Amino acid sequence: MTARRQAADSARLRLAACAGFTLLEVLAVVLLTGIVISVAVNFYLNLSNSSLAAMEGTQRARRAALVLDRVARDLEASVLVKKPDGVDPLLHPWLFLAEGDESDLGAQRLKFVSRGRRPRSSTAPESDLEMVAWIAVPGANRDLELRRWSSPALPPGLDRSFPSPDGADLVAAGIADFGVRLEDDKGEWLAHWDSSTLGASSQLPVAAEISVSFFKRPDSDERDGPYARRILLPLRPLDIEKIVSGGVAGGAGSGDQDKDQTGDSSNQASNKDKPQTCVTVGECLSRHPDLNSLIPAELRSVLAGSAGQCASIFAGTGFAPADCLQ
Repeated sequence: MTARRQAADSARLRLAACAGFTLLEVLAVVLLTGIVISVAVNFYLNLSNSSLAAMEGTQRARRAALVLDRVARDLEASVLVKKPDGVDPLLHPWLFLAEGDESDLGAQRLKFVSRGRRPRSSTAPESDLEMVAWIAVPGANRDLELRRWSSPALPPGLDRSFPSPDGADLVAAGIADFGVRLEDDKGEWLAHWDSSTLGASSQLPVAAEISVSFFKRPDSDERDGPYARRILLPLRPLDIEKIVSGGVAGGAGSGDQDKDQTGDSSNQASNKDKPQTCVTVGECLSRHPDLNSLIPAELRSVLAGSAGQCASIFAGTGFAPADCLQ
């Protein structure tokens, strides 16, 4: 019995030894498992970094699109009234000013009159004009901050100074470069513009190119961009004196001449005999007394001499309410 038992025990030991793993086999399995996990982790990290970089690039592209849209909206609505003859330039508040450092991207500070303001009241007469300024100033780090300032009231006279950045709204930060180039009627792109000077007196640019680029990271010089957009300034400078006298209107049209000036005397005489069916400037002012406070001082003298004319002549200036344009 003892011999059988010993033989059975030895057989069980041999079977147990054959069913286990050696140390080399265990080490090989651990090594292969570590390699597979390392490859999977590296693949996941690379995929995450690529996804994060793509997401950040998309966010910067969206930020650039928002900035370009916001600046383009103001520039496309810019309006300028030509200085009447004999008016002191210092008493003429209408201005389109662009200046900045010597940069290939263009001006970094702009100030002009825009028609993009939304009236707060639908009942009381209110002008849609506002003075707008865009300023790119140094930020807390190496970046630039783009700020927008606006005022619903035109200054009493010519004001070529830019507002303080502290009083302007922050539109975007983390900007590497910003600039606006302006095209004149000769097709030349300029980085500066001043409608109050003799060279560009009462002139608006024909087109503008807005450029902006962002830093990819705050601690890196790597940049994303520039993103650029070209726009046209559709509204040409308004000549109020010609509009009132029946001459060429300086609006968005191609400059059609007034046919009444070239028509024969019989047609002009018959036109004088026709009853006035439109709302005159005098009637419009009597309906809306508050208009006198909205209209710039240099235009009130023009209005005083055109009280009997149709108020529709001011349709392109933003001063006449809707009921006066019927």
